[in-house]
Amino acid sequence: ATLLAVPYGVALTWLKVDPADYGLALFPGVAAALAAARLLDWRLGRSPAIFPSWHPRTWQPASWLEWWAGPAYAWGYAGALVAAGLSWGDPTRLAIALALAAAAFLHATWRFRQRIALLLAGALAQGAALAAIDAAGWLGDPSWAALAFLPVTLVTAALALVVERLRREGQPLSRTWWAGWSRPLYLLMAIDLLACQAAALIHSEPGAVVTAAHALLLAALATVWAQPLLPFAAGGLGVVALFQTLAWAGAKPTDQPVGLALLGLGYGLLGYGLWGATGLARAEGLQ
Repeated sequence: ATLLAVPYGVALTWLKVDPADYGLALFPGVAAALAAARLLDWRLGRSPAIFPSWHPRTWQPASWLEWWAGPAYAWGYAGALVAAGLSWGDPTRLAIALALAAAAFLHATWRFRQRIALLLAGALAQGAALAAIDAAGWLGDPSWAALAFLPVTLVTAALALVVERLRREGQPLSRTWWAGWSRPLYLLMAIDLLACQAAALIHSEPGAVVTAAHALLLAALATVWAQPLLPFAAGGLGVVALFQTLAWAGAKPTDQPVGLALLGLGYGLLGYGLWGATGLARAEGLQ
């Protein structure tokens, strides 16, 4: 299967494919390799679990050598990563290549039922979004790039929450933080929050929107999970968003205490409303 890369490369040369398009031109071969692997699995039998657990003692390398479809799968997934690497020089081509590579590893997630494949697929999809932001010319300023990336963070959080609820996995802030299919998505969300929040602190104009959105996201997750620590993080980000908004508006230093007082009033009303709603729900439950 490895030697098939040689005639494939020769064919690209004969077809006079632009070297800048070599990465995208690999994906027909990737699709063909994965289709052939699927056909071999269907005709000759599926493989055993590649990694039954994280313990190396459970791995069975000898059985991999008897798996006819294994080289085709390896060619397909490795080819997807190589294709993304070959497209590195152009943001538009890179965005397309990363999106197609993400689709390939979504196939790996479905085929092998491995969460690490889902993590890699999510990372590649987010890389595609970042490359698209670069193609739009927003990546030069980290704060504006964080604002453009904000929908990706919110979609990742929403998908993780949906998977968690459908599979009843429980919140990730526990001892079983990696036990569930939502965990790779939550891990990507956490990385997004940290990286984008750091970028949002550079400039106040886009940063205020990003920080406020992050505060609302953490507050929503704290409410859904009934988590006692996240409200402190959300409240702190709310204060940061306030100061960023005041700096963006060119407010005077004397306006800051007024803004803090209004923010404190808003926090108090929100807390009182949540306390009242919780008490009402408990009362109805007792009845």
